[in-house]
Formats: sequence, C-alpha cells, structure tokens
Amino acid sequence: MSDTNIDVVRGDSVPMGFTFTNDDGSAHVLTGASVLLTVSTEAAPKDTNNQVAQITLVITDAAGGVATADFSALDTGQYYYDVQITNSLSQVLTPLFGEITVRQDITK
Repeated sequence: MSDTNIDVVRGDSVPMGFTFTNDDGSAHVLTGASVLLTVSTEAAPKDTNNQVAQITLVITDAAGGVATADFSALDTGQYYYDVQITNSLSQVLTPLFGEITVRQDITK
C-alpha cells in the first residue's frame, strides 16, 4: 500500500494515469480486474454518507498494470481517497490511498 497525495485542477478533462506494481516492482496484472477510486470528505468514514464520488478507472494496459481516472466532475476542495482493485476471484487489494486536492482553475 502506498500513501500518495494527488493534486488536480477542477474541470481538467485529461485522465490521470496510474501504474500498479507488485512489491517486487513487476506490473500488477489487471486482466479480469476492476479498479475503483472512492473520494470522501472523511479520512476514516464509517459509512458511505460522506462519499463525494466513486470513479471507475479505465484499464488501458492490463498486462502492464495501467489504468486511468477522470477527475473532471469533482468540485474544488480537500478530500480523502483510496483505490481498490478487485481481481477475477473477487479478492480486493487497496494499493493507494491518501489526500486529493481539487484546486480552482484560473482560466475561465
């Protein structure tokens, strides 16, 4: 697991790429998996009441462990997130978590 903070600008429509690796540095193969990023206003939520978004990542290179997320729908603010990979055997792995900051864009 990795504690990784993310900064994005509100409304940016270019997907952010994630490369998932195993402890030995090899690619975490995503064939048959689903990848979900959940955003919340709480660091340790007890339920789903404070979830801001659930973003299904698009797997772009399953063998290479690569997937992308589109953050364009998020409002500005400071949030917490985690990423969960569910493999074809319904086993869940949470490789990433941390804070996500959505900054106001300047250009209108």
